[in-house]
Amino acid sequence: MKKFYKYTNLICLLFAVMLLFSGCGALSASVDTLREIKNDAVASYTVGEPEIVDTVSGEKYAYSCLNDDEKVIYDQVLDAILNYKEEITLATLDKEVLNKAYYAVMADYGGLFWVSGYKYNTFTSGGDVVGLTFNPNFTMTDEERHNIQDRIDVVVEDWLSGIAMDASDYEKSKFVYETLIDNVEYDTASDDNQNIISVFINRSTVCQGYADAVSYLLTELGIQSTVVTGTAGGGAHAWNLIRLDGAYYYMDVTWGNSRYQDPEEDVLKHINYAYLNVTSEEMSTTHTVEMDIPMPECAATADNYFYHEGKYFDTWDPSAVGEIYGQAKRDGKQMESVKFGNIEIYRRCVEYLIKDSHIADFCPGITSIMYVENEDACVLSIIY
Repeated sequence: MKKFYKYTNLICLLFAVMLLFSGCGALSASVDTLREIKNDAVASYTVGEPEIVDTVSGEKYAYSCLNDDEKVIYDQVLDAILNYKEEITLATLDKEVLNKAYYAVMADYGGLFWVSGYKYNTFTSGGDVVGLTFNPNFTMTDEERHNIQDRIDVVVEDWLSGIAMDASDYEKSKFVYETLIDNVEYDTASDDNQNIISVFINRSTVCQGYADAVSYLLTELGIQSTVVTGTAGGGAHAWNLIRLDGAYYYMDVTWGNSRYQDPEEDVLKHINYAYLNVTSEEMSTTHTVEMDIPMPECAATADNYFYHEGKYFDTWDPSAVGEIYGQAKRDGKQMESVKFGNIEIYRRCVEYLIKDSHIADFCPGITSIMYVENEDACVLSIIY
């Protein structure tokens, strides 16, 4: 993925700075593996009976991808985390089932800020495994957890007061995307950046914090959201799979924040809508999923930002494209973006509006502009 910030007058190019996506910092997707500790015990210990708990996750995506036995362990793991149980006996002897169930829980629930990984104990008798326990790695006391939750709730209530519960799925997704980018800075040095504390309390985070917060807020708004982990831009990364109006889309708030590309770049912070509700095909050009949970094919476009807002062009129509940018200028907007159906139309637009200076035809009196090229997404953004 390449980004170009370019400043130009309408006669000659002044300069161009190419920015490459950097990694997203440490990612908690692998923290459970790093912190697993296997302890074998023989014999005289009597393993407790596993407690089978009711599921509360029937509408969660990762949960739906598990088989029946895995779902039982998922429910046990979630119950232990929610109820601050330091050790439980599992209804499986297979540590790989535990690992898959734990990952699924963390993918489905972005708000579990008081746990980071786990330990497990296997119990053997005569060389055979007779018991397996799960020990969540709690990072704070239960009292501290509830105090922090109270502080988070105040912020969440304030932010979500800006969107009605009966708003459309598209409006809710756009609101969350914009709210997080507007209110939370991207900062690899931020504290607690692998959970939502960094987002709602510290107001600075990395990709994991953003992805967890997306799931947390969308869940509050009645929208299914799953944290997706993998790689993007050459490093570990996290983003979201969301379901809008019965169809699946990808959302990446981190890449939607212009400060992610280069926090030190002296340009207006802006929202990059190229990663709001996109297809699998679009996302796969820059992002690779690395999870045991299979991802659905995201093929719908109705709730994609550019389709929904009428800013997508699969044929070259210079007057219509130019009018979008011109109207944005007249409306006093700081930035406008348009997406094109292929690279040829996109490059034609850059040539026509920027290099040949025809943007002045639609924005009378304009003498200089700043623009952002995104060839991977075929999106041209003009900042006024």
